[in-house]
Amino acid sequence: MLCVVSNRSLCKGPLLPQLEAACRGGADYLLIREKDLPPAERLALCRRAMQFCGRYGTRLVVNGDISCAMQIGAYGVQLPYAAFMQMKREQLPAGLAAGVSVHSPEEAARAAAHGADSLLAGHVFATACKAGLAPRGLPFIKQACEKAGGVPVWAIGGITAANGASVLGSGAAVVCVMSSVMQAGDAEGAVRALRDALSCR
Repeated sequence: MLCVVSNRSLCKGPLLPQLEAACRGGADYLLIREKDLPPAERLALCRRAMQFCGRYGTRLVVNGDISCAMQIGAYGVQLPYAAFMQMKREQLPAGLAAGVSVHSPEEAARAAAHGADSLLAGHVFATACKAGLAPRGLPFIKQACEKAGGVPVWAIGGITAANGASVLGSGAAVVCVMSSVMQAGDAEGAVRALRDALSCR
């Protein structure tokens, strides 16, 4: 499965049309990750995104903002590892999926045991978004999946149509892409190409 992660600073044009095109292309999930937006602007963005997510059958996940996710009826919320581990799973609303960002197999095991519904692991390959930081590679994804106890692992970082199948082959349930879709002149086509590549593994 495929998740498109938003980043308006990478878009050559307005963000919302880019996101809608990605959903039209077949993104299974859309993760709104505009961390620096004021809460009111983030809420407005997510409300508009929910409209076309519903149209195309894409599940919307909000990064870090539980209140926003609840207000718009999002599929889930993506939380930092430390924040998730400091709360009780019961504090999150029933029906709101809890994704947790992890950076080691040990964090994957602990977050899974604490009640995470999915684990976002990365970065897998070298990416400009993590310039100067060494990628963790496919063995990291395989180890995270082994430690996750059946909780789905979402992989992120430098994933493209050329290497995405290898990520799924390492055990990831979902591959997440940002730059390759946010910077694309044809986001719909970029997502379709990614889906085609992933289906050929």
